[in-house]
Amino acid sequence: MRLGSTKDENPPRRLFIGDVKSGAIWKTFEWRKAVGGHVKSGSLLRIQNAGQAHHTASRSTRTNHRTVPFTCVGFSKEMTDSSPSQQHQGSLTFVMGAVDQRGYVWVFEFSKNKFWLIARTGVSGTCMAFNSVRRRELIIGLSDNSLHCYNIDTCQLIAKLPAYHNCAPHQMAVHPTRPLAISTSRTEGILWDTELWERKRLLVGAQSGVRQAVFSADGSTIISAFADGSILLWNVDTFNLNWKISLERFGGAPLIPYEEHDTGFGRSSMAASRNGEILVEAGGSSTVFVWNLAEKRLMHEILVPTFEGKRIVQVDFLGDSNIVALLSDGGDLLFIDAAEARFVGKLEGKRKFISFAASPNGRLLATVFLDSTSTIGLVRVDKLLEPQKCEGVGDMAEQEEASFEMLEETKQSEADEGLRTTVAVAPDQAKTLYELVDMGPEAKTLSRSKLKTFLSYYGSYPDKYRTLIWRFLLHLPENRNSYESLLEQGTHPSVKDFRKHFPLKSGRSLKSMERVLSALAYWSPIFESLDYLPSLVFPFVKIFLRDMFAGFEVVMTVLVNWCQKWWEYYPNPPIECLNVIEDLLAFHDGALLEHFVHCGVKSQIYAWTMMQSFFAQILSGSEWSMLWDHFLTNGPDFLYYFVVAFLKSHRTALMGIKNAKDFDFFFTRPNPTISALHIIRSTYALQRRTPDSVSPSSFLEPFLPIPKGEYPVFNAYPEFIIDYQCRMKEKIREDEAELGRRRKMADEITQLTEELRRDKRAWESADWKMNEMVERWWEQMMGDEANHRERQARLDAMDKEQRAKAMHNIAEARRSFITNHLDTTQRHLANLAKAIGNNRTALDSAVENGINSARFTDVEDEWVKRGQEMMRVREVVKDVDRMRLERLVKNAREVGIRETDIDDILLRRKRLNEYHSVSDGGNGLAKGKSRAWTPVSPLSSPVKESEREASTRISREGSPIKSVTFEGV
Repeated sequence: MRLGSTKDENPPRRLFIGDVKSGAIWKTFEWRKAVGGHVKSGSLLRIQNAGQAHHTASRSTRTNHRTVPFTCVGFSKEMTDSSPSQQHQGSLTFVMGAVDQRGYVWVFEFSKNKFWLIARTGVSGTCMAFNSVRRRELIIGLSDNSLHCYNIDTCQLIAKLPAYHNCAPHQMAVHPTRPLAISTSRTEGILWDTELWERKRLLVGAQSGVRQAVFSADGSTIISAFADGSILLWNVDTFNLNWKISLERFGGAPLIPYEEHDTGFGRSSMAASRNGEILVEAGGSSTVFVWNLAEKRLMHEILVPTFEGKRIVQVDFLGDSNIVALLSDGGDLLFIDAAEARFVGKLEGKRKFISFAASPNGRLLATVFLDSTSTIGLVRVDKLLEPQKCEGVGDMAEQEEASFEMLEETKQSEADEGLRTTVAVAPDQAKTLYELVDMGPEAKTLSRSKLKTFLSYYGSYPDKYRTLIWRFLLHLPENRNSYESLLEQGTHPSVKDFRKHFPLKSGRSLKSMERVLSALAYWSPIFESLDYLPSLVFPFVKIFLRDMFAGFEVVMTVLVNWCQKWWEYYPNPPIECLNVIEDLLAFHDGALLEHFVHCGVKSQIYAWTMMQSFFAQILSGSEWSMLWDHFLTNGPDFLYYFVVAFLKSHRTALMGIKNAKDFDFFFTRPNPTISALHIIRSTYALQRRTPDSVSPSSFLEPFLPIPKGEYPVFNAYPEFIIDYQCRMKEKIREDEAELGRRRKMADEITQLTEELRRDKRAWESADWKMNEMVERWWEQMMGDEANHRERQARLDAMDKEQRAKAMHNIAEARRSFITNHLDTTQRHLANLAKAIGNNRTALDSAVENGINSARFTDVEDEWVKRGQEMMRVREVVKDVDRMRLERLVKNAREVGIRETDIDDILLRRKRLNEYHSVSDGGNGLAKGKSRAWTPVSPLSSPVKESEREASTRISREGSPIKSVTFEGV
């Protein structure tokens, strides 16, 4: 059935933006239909970066005929300001941004049905992302290595970040909840703070460039992919390494540098699911790796047959689902379920794509056409997310130039949970081989019989789809856990010498062979004892070199089904199987069998020699692949028919051989005289003519696929022989190891002995050479000694002469020095004598002055003391005179002194005291001044005789006044 509109409906609207700055996206009724969620599938809009043509009756004109390519496109998260009526599953509540080669930045807001130009940078854009915190801000990476941030409402430049990148950024990722963003170029990744608009961290590869860096769903981890195939998971706060993934251990194709296969458009080859559980990486090859982030393990390694020979350049999850969109460098866009590893659908048509962007809900894709990069197509893919409601594929509104909206939907088979998916196709729709292979049994459109019909018509399957068809025919279980458990045991001891016995030029093929052989040996002990096992395995390894997990399960399925009863008589050839071939040959060509018997050639030579290499020794690579297309399509018994058909086809040559060595040569070399396709057609004819009584199908079990969950136990061999052989081989290995140790020790002893011999010979040779050298050395030394003595004598004579001259010069200099020294000393002594004399004179003068000063000081002190004593004496004299006068007055009448005389005496005494007072004040005795003081005798005063007597008596009794003698004054 066809989805969306039919052919008679109008095609999707074309929007020309080259000559306008703003406008409406749809007409009103178209907008209501698109926003209302009425269209679930198909094309909604085509945006062309060119001017619109104006048609008139005479001619058609275009305002701006130039088309400008778009360089990147992206969606914002859902805007919270949408009306409640639009908050449903099909509403377009987000904003789309686009940047072209001129640096024009366009914004399309579907909920408001308008678009507008917000900036003209003048520099081509390379990547873009909407800010998850401030959702009306758009961050753009430009080809000049800088980053710009614009507000889409005000059209203003908010920030212009410096060009810290060494080359243009090609991918942008924003943190889901915090103001952080990562811009990635092929040389480094930069973590930005979109709040302060500054650089926080620089991510660079040690020896390779950076391919991409994204945030996990919860924002706690930065996931970065490098060009060397490593993927590192860092903590966003501490930048501690949480997990490192290396693609080398998975045998993936070598990664191609970014500049060799990428063309910009902000494409990313790595994506993390919204629930934070799944990580998908598909850079540089057609293989998709799916990891479980919670359990830190590889979930799936998916090889996309449609992309064989191509590279996946962009991956992205559709909304919250596990469906991943994959874009190849050839422009093919398909969808897979990453969790279940199954095909979901693809976009197909005349147009290819170079880039795409998925909306936040995953229901809308914005695609840029490969052949017209100036056009963006909007496609609804709702039914991919609703597989229970989708039963067909179809296209939207076929147009004359392209009808690319071919959306194929698939539904998983209930009978088979593997990679085989189902799709219901309209009867008139053309089917590709890929579509046929992906159908399940319940679709009634693909089966082993139909593939057999296809094979009988074309002769072989296409190389591009061979691996996928083989996987379909063999019903591979994909028991990855069991496969990894076998690989984790390492290289089996029986495979350690594989490289010596089977040298291969390709290191990758050699490594793959070691892995498969080791896994088979650990799976069953019989396979460590088969010398011809590498010949059986190598052709399958070559075909499945890019997907060794599938290759190993193919080999296991072939060994279980096509090698039935091969090892029941081990180590002898499979006798019963060879008897079946003899019976077939006897039935169809008894004469040839009799010829073999007559020549002594048994079935071990003409059948088992070819079978034990799976016919790789007698067929070329393409013929071998074609043969196994028929083997896997027809079942195990077809192999036995082919052996007989091969013998009958070469009957003429074989009948002419008589020698056993010639038979060995014939069955171990290619025989290009008859084509493999002719032999295969003879095999079908032989199968049809064979009765059931001699048919190998009566002897063999029907095809049985490997069960899911765990690989089966394989013990179809004589266990006692194999166990004994394993024990013997183990013992032999131990003995060989012991013998190797002993041989190594013997070799070391032999090597040491040889080294000692070499050392002895070298020592003897060196000793003889040393003696000769010593003799020559002594002769040379004696000659040198004589020459040295002669030179020493000459040097001694010269030295004596120089020493004599030096002593004479020293003596002359000494005499001159002594003379000058004596003169200088005498002058110094004379000056010193003068200084000493002057100092002595000054010292004597100072001493004398000091002595005189001390003497004057003593005299002054003595005079002051005497003045003080004299004052005391005067006071005593005053008291004595007063007492005398009182007695005199009292006894005046008795003595006969008149009163007039008494008055006269008193008057005199008064005058005398006044005189003394005046004298004391004038001389300054009270103040202790140094003055000459002459005592005044009271006898000189005009007193009477009695007074003199009294005075004389006082003097005799002991006057305190003493005489003073001055010395040296």
